[in-house]
Amino acid sequence: MNGRKSGFSIGTGSISILTLFVVLCLTTFAALALTGARADKALADNAAQAVRDYYAADLEAETHLADILTAVKGDPQWQEALETQDVYYTVENGALTVAFTQQIDARRTLKVRAALMLDQDGLPGGGWQKQLWQVESEQNQQEQKPNLLH
Repeated sequence: MNGRKSGFSIGTGSISILTLFVVLCLTTFAALALTGARADKALADNAAQAVRDYYAADLEAETHLADILTAVKGDPQWQEALETQDVYYTVENGALTVAFTQQIDARRTLKVRAALMLDQDGLPGGGWQKQLWQVESEQNQQEQKPNLLH
């Protein structure tokens, strides 16, 4: 025999190229996974901040509504009391409707409207009901005219 091997053999160059391709693929997938994880974390952080902002605004709106109820309950001068509360109000069908907005963040606003029942003397008697407690985004506010009472 003349020293030749029979059969098929893969050269070391082919193995090196295959190994390099596998390493590049794994590196690319790792980079994509890391980028995706960072994006997911940023999204989760933004969502958590939006929730914190909403509940802070919700608490402020509840406090403002409680201040309004305290200011007008049984007070013959309730109109003057409402003027200091920075609210819109109307009287219809035996109820005093008050409305105001609470800023949540730069793009969202909490719209609040509540009906306060009037007693036989026309004074707010303490009974009340939420009519609107809604978040509006900046996009929705630009599409509609601002009217809190209707």
